[in-house]
Amino acid sequence: GLLDVEITSLADTNERLEAEVAKIDEQIERFREQMLEKFSRLEAAITSINSLLASLEAQQNAQLANS
Repeated sequence: GLLDVEITSLADTNERLEAEVAKIDEQIERFREQMLEKFSRLEAAITSINSLLASLEAQQNAQLANS
């Protein structure tokens, strides 16, 4: 009767919401992976720049010492 219809409706709503949550979880995980990749590339760029800076400072110090 009416109770069975309500139970079925609630079960359908629950399934729909669970599917929506699963979809959102997948989107969050993809976004997380993208951010980790960007962070990793940024760290690599910073490391490279710091290495270049150290090299330039060493060259400058060597030139100053030879002056």
